[in-house]
Amino acid sequence: MSNIDLPKAKEADIALILEGSYPYIHGGVASWVQQIIQALPDMEFAIIFIGSNPKDYPKELRYKLPENVVHMENHYLFSDDFTAVHDLAKTKIKGLQLLHDFINVELRPQYEEEFSDLDFFADLSPGDTYESFFRSKKNWDNIVYAYNKYCTEPSFVAYFWAVVNLQKPIWEIANIIPNFIKVKVVHSISTGYAGLLGALLNNYKKIPLLLTEHGIYTKERHIELLQNQAVKPSEQLQRFIGETSYITNLWMRFFDLLSRVCYDRAESIISLYNGARDKQVEEGADINKTMIIPNGIDLDKFKLCRKQRPDAIPPVLCLIGRVVPIKDVKTFIRTINIVRKKIPNIEGWVVGPNTENPEYFKECQNLVAVLDLEKSVKFMPGMQNVLDFFPKIGLTVLSSISEGMPLILLESFAAGVPVLATNVGACPELIFGRTKEDQAIGAAGEIVNISDPQALATKAVELLTNKNRWKQAQSAAIKRMETYYSDERMFAEYRKIYDKLRG
Repeated sequence: MSNIDLPKAKEADIALILEGSYPYIHGGVASWVQQIIQALPDMEFAIIFIGSNPKDYPKELRYKLPENVVHMENHYLFSDDFTAVHDLAKTKIKGLQLLHDFINVELRPQYEEEFSDLDFFADLSPGDTYESFFRSKKNWDNIVYAYNKYCTEPSFVAYFWAVVNLQKPIWEIANIIPNFIKVKVVHSISTGYAGLLGALLNNYKKIPLLLTEHGIYTKERHIELLQNQAVKPSEQLQRFIGETSYITNLWMRFFDLLSRVCYDRAESIISLYNGARDKQVEEGADINKTMIIPNGIDLDKFKLCRKQRPDAIPPVLCLIGRVVPIKDVKTFIRTINIVRKKIPNIEGWVVGPNTENPEYFKECQNLVAVLDLEKSVKFMPGMQNVLDFFPKIGLTVLSSISEGMPLILLESFAAGVPVLATNVGACPELIFGRTKEDQAIGAAGEIVNISDPQALATKAVELLTNKNRWKQAQSAAIKRMETYYSDERMFAEYRKIYDKLRG
């Protein structure tokens, strides 16, 4: 289905708001969305996709929309042409001024009460275009004033484009609200821009807001900013985002604010594991609103993989995921280089899309060449059927520097493959257990610190060369999945919440 064939409807039961993922990008969150929709065929869904720029996404959908997706619309927050005329809702200038003050200073309490109200963002009546606001003398005067008052480090050009790129998405999101499809529940699958839209819909349309965070949005954005991999708002900002820590901090405070607004407005705030819930509370979520619903998978689907495994442990370490910096594929490659000193026939498979960040993929290829690993490391691009891989590998490896609850870890366990992972997200809880009863099941693999190829290599060798220990890890993995992580359990929890919110 191409973009011109998107379904349209006047109403639906649930609006899912998705930022930069389903149905255009493969991955754990997108797969989870597809699961939820298919598992609730009696409910009608509207997909509200929020992206950065149309050129950043494929023209074709990566997932076939289930029949109960009755409506879908795309909204792009950034464009290369700031002079394009849009029929926008009139955004009150006070809101953008307040936003600007908030992210420039640390005196947050004096602004939070006004931000929790949200009434200044839009009056929902036809009015100014973003072009007219962007070109207005008042906007220019505000930027110059704030630069002189607050900014101490970057050039004015850098500061100007940073502010413009902070303003524009709020204007675009406010414009979505007047013609929003009639729904009973808004379910945002992150904070950030998606969460802001959910909060505004709750404020203006009085639609109950449900939030699910697979990872902590603010944490992930902070990591990307610090890696100079900012959210790509525009070519201008990309040129300047790394110039100074001042602008980086500006963006961090902006994303912190978006999360706080969403937490304030959501009726229920769902995370996938204890650590994420603690982080949400730390970031301002009301603990009484929070709850944990772990991801679940179809366990029967993976049982055949266990029967297809050879008796010997295959000398294969497999990283299944996108080739992007947050997955730290370079550490995985360095791990293979160390492991081969103990296991000469070791292979490292990198299974997953490599087109999202071509520059990073090229760097990974170059590292393979420099370490003379062309015969040991294999890139298998595109979306592969993981059921074909699990019987052939010894360990699944997650070398990520940030994760939520990785779906691939659950699938590996269900297929009877232990996991070696970094100490991020839900990985420790999944491998060692979340509760005392869960921990009694045993370890389903090993955990190491991030960016430590030596530690990854040491644990990999220990597991691959000790069959009894590997078998114990496999048994623990299977039992943990069957006890706590079935998809039926997850679907029942979401059905209960949806039914409660839609009345």
